[in-house]
Amino acid sequence: MEVHYTADSVLRGFDGITSKELDLQQALQGVKAQLQDISTTLVDLDNVDKVQDMRSIFKDLLNMDNEISIHVQALNELKRSYQPTASRTDFKGTIKQKTDNLLSSQRFDPEQSAELKGFDKETGVSGAGNNDDDVVEGPGCSTSFRNEKCPLTMKSVYDLAQPVSDQMDFIYEKSALMSYISNHNRSGTSAKCPFAGTSHVITAQHIKPALQVERAKRRRKLKAAAQGQQQEAAGGSGTSNVYDVDDS
Repeated sequence: MEVHYTADSVLRGFDGITSKELDLQQALQGVKAQLQDISTTLVDLDNVDKVQDMRSIFKDLLNMDNEISIHVQALNELKRSYQPTASRTDFKGTIKQKTDNLLSSQRFDPEQSAELKGFDKETGVSGAGNNDDDVVEGPGCSTSFRNEKCPLTMKSVYDLAQPVSDQMDFIYEKSALMSYISNHNRSGTSAKCPFAGTSHVITAQHIKPALQVERAKRRRKLKAAAQGQQQEAAGGSGTSNVYDVDDS
């Protein structure tokens, strides 16, 4: 028996598929974030070879994300142009053809995507910057950070609860910087960067997590834990058996 679809049922079908695709895309965002976090941890553990494998998986996820976006675009275009007819419509074939045409006309190169460049920047692969070897943690030494202390709290960047950076990569405690911006907004003045010799204005839109600090803090903890284990091992192997001698 041939099934006849009403216009409303077809449009609802488009909406239902689109909703599921967007849910999948949202889930992919979470997977990508977890993959990047795992990759930065692998870098901290000096397991750089596996980071390349993670990068390859990340690229696959970017391609999948793009294909979902194109598929949703195809659904939306077909939804806008759909007109019910007396003849049977091959929706599956029509959607596939439209999707293939869009994929051909809108070439996607994951190597050029901002997300992969961000991945490379945070992990240091593919010649990107932010190598942890540039982060020197000893006092009096230069670091890869633009500032060693938050100018608003005077705390070391390593002691900040929520380190954030502005558009010029200066680092602050988030709560202190938000208060600084709010106070200036209430007084009708611009929240200029508090560092001497700077003139840029900071807004809430400019603030982003200082991921380089989080990585350096995590690397510090891993190094401290490794040193502690080495000391325990050295202490255990360095002890000799001591026997009580009975002189009687």
